[in-house]
Amino acid sequence: MIAMTSPQSIQKIDYFLVSDHSADCPSGFRKKHSLHLARNDVIFNDTTFPVDQISMEQIFQKINSEGIFPKTTAPPMEEFLSIYEKIFTLNPNAHVLSLHPPPSLSATLKTAEKAREHLTPDLSERIHVINTHQGSVGLGLLLQETLYYMMQLPTGEALEPWKITAIIESWGKSIALIGTMKNLDYLLKGGRIGRAKWIVASLLHYQPLFQLQDDMVTPLGRLRERAKALNVLISHATQHVQPNLEPPFNSIVVGHVLAEEEALLVAQELKMQLPSMNVEIAPMGTLVGIHTGPGTIALAFHTKEPMMP
Repeated sequence: MIAMTSPQSIQKIDYFLVSDHSADCPSGFRKKHSLHLARNDVIFNDTTFPVDQISMEQIFQKINSEGIFPKTTAPPMEEFLSIYEKIFTLNPNAHVLSLHPPPSLSATLKTAEKAREHLTPDLSERIHVINTHQGSVGLGLLLQETLYYMMQLPTGEALEPWKITAIIESWGKSIALIGTMKNLDYLLKGGRIGRAKWIVASLLHYQPLFQLQDDMVTPLGRLRERAKALNVLISHATQHVQPNLEPPFNSIVVGHVLAEEEALLVAQELKMQLPSMNVEIAPMGTLVGIHTGPGTIALAFHTKEPMMP
């Protein structure tokens, strides 16, 4: 919860942040802040696992041992209703900022909007469902920035809900999300590429690069050596990161899927080349990680100056 005062009404506005488990945040951030995160599920045939009760290691073990690729679901509407109602029970005058990936990546945004519509008008008008244009570590970075920035606002700062929504959307659009995966194995298993393309990539030992662009995950290139692929990510960040930003916007998040040692090496190199930046590491979850597989490394950072109030 973040408390602010609006000079127009001279009444305190209490904001609560809500998101979902597709936001990949550094572990320390989640432990430090009690976030309201709607639960996604992972489904193997008829068995459903809450995403916070099955690890990425267990997911890949099941994929490889059982030969079944799981489905991932958006949180059900009842999950959002429960979270929203709990917040309004704690604080009847609260405003909710509900931050989620774009519809092209997940059905979560639409589900949150449906939950809002099921509440009475006096409550629904205080729930602000926001398309962040981000996912995975990009969404995790945005959550951190939103929380930290709002906590630093001086008492008496005017920041109305409509303005907050516009600002958060602009922050999301200014974040770059790029990454590389070790191979195309899990894209094949998930039915996202054909076998012929997988065979060629495997024979040539391609290291595919990807980016989140215009709310879609698209190819960024491919290289034949792991070290070169990681160096391209580092080079891209050093060339395109927005310099001279004040905290909390001077951060780069290095995400990984079961590749912590490599993520640490990438983070160390980024810190050497960009000493003014705050570099953090975050384990990646199911939104991207199930499809890209173990060994995925991704970076999230601002490529242009975020809009200020």
